Amino acid sequence: MSVGRRIHGKPDTKEASVSEVVATAEGVVREALASMVEARPEECLSCYLLRVLGHVGCDGELTLSRRWLAGRRPRPGVRGLRTTRFAEELGRRGGFCDCEVLFNCFASELPDDASTPLPPCTHGPLRWRR
Repeated sequence: MSVGRRIHGKPDTKEASVSEVVATAEGVVREALASMVEARPEECLSCYLLRVLGHVGCDGELTLSRRWLAGRRPRPGVRGLRTTRFAEELGRRGGFCDCEVLFNCFASELPDDASTPLPPCTHGPLRWRR
């Protein structure tokens, strides 16, 4: 039974158009989320995670870190990182999920105050501190 029938006691003639509006709205939200979690071309991993984790949260995996890595296409003269080696290196540094990567691998770069706006990344796309 449609919502219109329950409320008004008669068939809802606009049911199809409501479904279309809902589908369109869901599409807009999906596009907005996809653009929000897309890594910027010259954004390092720590700046990417700082920017995105506050919006989508950590799922207990390296989902965002792997997404960031997937956006890093090898450039001429730059050897690409394999996903397995990348995850192993993050784990070696204490990052077994995205929030641990941020808090354990890049703790010194976290702002002191959550209300501090993040400056644009100037670190470059592949930055590791030993």
